[in-house]
Amino acid sequence: MKDELFELCKQVYEVIGLDNDGNLNAIRSDGSIYEKDPAWLSSKNYAPLYTSDYLLEKLPKTFDDYYIDVSWSNNKYGWWAEYFTNDYTPNRPMSKYRCNANTTLKALLKLTLKLHKEGIL
Repeated sequence: MKDELFELCKQVYEVIGLDNDGNLNAIRSDGSIYEKDPAWLSSKNYAPLYTSDYLLEKLPKTFDDYYIDVSWSNNKYGWWAEYFTNDYTPNRPMSKYRCNANTTLKALLKLTLKLHKEGIL
């Protein structure tokens, strides 16, 4: 859903902001995409259209021996973005902060929001 993408981008912008020298396009609340234009930053109807590459550069690559992983699931969950470890035990889960969505971008946006909520970002 386009409005879901807008809402996720808007929420991420509110919690982490924008640190890319204006290189991102914008998404409008109706789902339309706009080329780079600094004017959209002051409007509540626009948000930066983050990219998976941008988020992967900004998110921690590892923490607490977990590493970031984005993968496709062959079940109803679609794409997963999570922190994963091969060094797991019954008391240490294999995965932390797993988020799923129908696109990699939405999964990474959800992961960004979850990390912010947990105080990691």
